Amino acid sequence: MPKLRLGTQQPAKSKDGKIYNAIVPNGPHRLKFLDEPVVIIANINGKPGKVLKFTVEENGQKFRWIVKILNAEGQPNYLLEHLEPVMVGEERIVEMKNKGARKFIEIRKVGEESASEDETDEIVDYKEDEGLSEDELNEMSRRAKEDLKE
Repeated sequence: MPKLRLGTQQPAKSKDGKIYNAIVPNGPHRLKFLDEPVVIIANINGKPGKVLKFTVEENGQKFRWIVKILNAEGQPNYLLEHLEPVMVGEERIVEMKNKGARKFIEIRKVGEESASEDETDEIVDYKEDEGLSEDELNEMSRRAKEDLKE
């Protein structure tokens, strides 16, 4: 199952002339949440960490969406608060947005207006998981479950 991509990497040039990959938001996504999220262990910046794996549908195609449980400071990810009321079968508009040089993800009900960037006070750096395939994620989750049994 493909990974949901809320942004795409594109080459960009910094002020000092260095080339880097910038994540550019690719617009709103109308997602239907198909299952309860599953807690799995994934590679987060080279270390194992807990994430939620959602199965969502957009335009008839299923995607997996990985959301970190803790942010870089070790605090609960702000997205958890916004995803907690979502029930299986419900639809939400999910969109990556820019606020200055930082990125954040907005989750709203279908038909709700998007919050202006001035109203958004919760901002985090967004980074895709480290390119793990679904098989790698499943293997890490299986190993983590075995470790918990021991």
